[in-house]
Amino acid sequence: MKVAVLPDWRDGNPYQRLLADALAQWGVECCFPRGYRRGLPLSRALLPRPRPDLLHLHWPTPYLRSNQPALRAGYCLRTLGDVALLRCAGIPVVWTVHNLVTHDTPTPRLELWFSARLAQLVDHLIVHSEEAAEEVVAVLGANRDKISIIPH
Repeated sequence: MKVAVLPDWRDGNPYQRLLADALAQWGVECCFPRGYRRGLPLSRALLPRPRPDLLHLHWPTPYLRSNQPALRAGYCLRTLGDVALLRCAGIPVVWTVHNLVTHDTPTPRLELWFSARLAQLVDHLIVHSEEAAEEVVAVLGANRDKISIIPH
């Protein structure tokens, strides 16, 4: 199985590297498309051949590129459309919910709205504790049946 992991934050955060190393023991190949692509960055990173079997999305906020509320709202809609396009292309999307919203977001209500829509759109969610699962269900309205708890 080939899993695309986005965004690639291995340089500043050991989590993705450690996860990829652990998955390799199970025969899962993780690839980390690098660079930002304009337009539909997720689709443009994944749809060229060979396609991955799955997208593992970690922190969606790099795709919400603006601090200005109106532009950020547009990027939220674009990113949701991009995820929907991948799913229509047959690429399942898994989101590890590290945070409901980023710590320093300039638009917390907008990002919470975005996170709730993303939680509905993706195929599966990963959280790191039972408490986090409960919060994702309560705050984002996610279906508990599509949440897996994988401790750090």
